Amino acid sequence: MICVPDDNFYDERAEMDSDTINDIEEDRILNTIIKFKDFIVKEPEFYAIKNISSFRIFKIIQSSGNNVNSNIFPDNQLIYISELISDTIGSSKGSDINFIKNVYTNLYEEMYII
Repeated sequence: MICVPDDNFYDERAEMDSDTINDIEEDRILNTIIKFKDFIVKEPEFYAIKNISSFRIFKIIQSSGNNVNSNIFPDNQLIYISELISDTIGSSKGSDINFIKNVYTNLYEEMYII
């Protein structure tokens, strides 16, 4: 016997629950951070970033504030951090220089335990 699908067979779609969607988004974020780590480790200041988990880096980004930060950092590294912020939390914080500098400072402190 041959089974012939009815007209609505191809119109049905599986829906994902919010937990599945959150898991997919978290996986995307962690993969983005892994790629960032593979890239930034070539910078001498970020050699020790390989010792920080991607999840920890994500938590650092989430918990950093935008208070005034007068530290001076290399422009190219600030751009890398800015792109990471935009790719992970996807907000305008990726263009807030104080937030970017605070993420940089917090990452550096985590790498070198100041």
